[in-house]
Amino acid sequence: MADKVFDRTASWNRRRLAVLFLAPALVGCSSGPDLGDVGSDEDLSGYTATVAAGDSPYLDLLPSVCKRIPDLFFTSRGMKPPDAISDDSGSLLSLCNAVSANRKDPTGWAVTVGIYADPISFFKSESSLQIVKDNIAVGPDIGTMFRDPEDVTTCRLQWGTFYGSAGVTIYPNMGNTMDPCRDIVEVAAAVHQYLPSRPNEMRPAS
Repeated sequence: MADKVFDRTASWNRRRLAVLFLAPALVGCSSGPDLGDVGSDEDLSGYTATVAAGDSPYLDLLPSVCKRIPDLFFTSRGMKPPDAISDDSGSLLSLCNAVSANRKDPTGWAVTVGIYADPISFFKSESSLQIVKDNIAVGPDIGTMFRDPEDVTTCRLQWGTFYGSAGVTIYPNMGNTMDPCRDIVEVAAAVHQYLPSRPNEMRPAS
C-alpha cells in the first residue's frame, strides 16, 4: 500500500513541477520580520509565508529532511530508518519516506515527512485534497488536516512555515484498519522540532 501511495505522491509532485511557474504569486506574508532574508538566524517559528512557490526565495534552498530527523524518530514508531532511496529532495520540495519495519504487520504504517516551497494556501486550494479539520496547532504553527478522496486510507497534516509549508502523511500497512488521522497530530508535533525554524538553516538539498 505504502509503495503505491509513494508512487502516486511522486507523480503528483512531477505534475506540480510542470505547472510551478504558471502559478500566480500570492501577495505578502504575515506581519512581522522579513521572511525573505535567507541569511537571517532569527527564529521564525509561527510565521507563515504566503508567496507562491515560484516567487519564494527558498526555492532551490530546501535542505534534506531525512538528514535532519534522527533514526529514533522512525524506529520508535516501528519503521525502518530512512536510507538514501528514502530521500526525495529537489528545488520545490524535500521528502523523507519511511516504511514499516515489517510490511506484513497489520498494525504497522509508513510516513512521509516533507518541506515545501508551496504555501499552505496552495494545498487548501487543491481539488484533489479534502479538508478534514482546520486550525490545528503544530508547535507554534497552524495546520490543516486533509484526506485524499481517492484513497481514504491515508491522512495528511500540512502547516504553514516561513519558507512555505511542511507536512506529514500517514499510510497504514495493507490490512491495517487504523484511522490514519488518529495519531497524525502527535507525529507532526514530534517531528516539528527537527524541521528548519531559521532562514540560515535553509541550504540546497545534497
